[in-house]
Amino acid sequence: MPEFDAKNRKKDIREVYGQVPEGIRIMSEAVPYILAELGLAPCDESEGIESTRVAIDVKNISNTLTERGYGNLEQTKEYDPKSTEIAKHVIDLLVGYPFLWYDRIASKEGASDKEQAETFEQKTCNHQFGDLPGLYGITGIQGQLLRRSVQSFHDYDRLTAGDIENLIREAKQAVKEENES
Repeated sequence: MPEFDAKNRKKDIREVYGQVPEGIRIMSEAVPYILAELGLAPCDESEGIESTRVAIDVKNISNTLTERGYGNLEQTKEYDPKSTEIAKHVIDLLVGYPFLWYDRIASKEGASDKEQAETFEQKTCNHQFGDLPGLYGITGIQGQLLRRSVQSFHDYDRLTAGDIENLIREAKQAVKEENES
């Protein structure tokens, strides 16, 4: 068993995202701040159009966060068929740092819980959390478990739109309470 030290401890991903100025809600605007915080250079302009370069930079950020130990999700439930614990962790980050939605509709100020829940389902089914796990402080396997739960055909282990909306509502309430204190 490895010895615990500063090198191999889990780091809080919020330390990195906290360096992005408040009010930035679009990933392409957040990327330069995250790259700077991690000491990474943006990809070369020869990589193509801006959206392609941003996608390459986001993948690089995700990989770097994983390699450097920025994962805060230590699953505590032995049995979690709906992957609620993983979903709550990801949603807390999405609500706290709207640019992580990587979606203009869901990240806009005042987006409804329903819009965000639909976007969460789409992003999950399109493998965003499994393909970019470092961005959300989870492992690739946790991203796959989340997708399995959203796509399940069985009621007992399906993470429904209603479940997701409730988690979003709870996360927004927690942020509101934190801002008021």
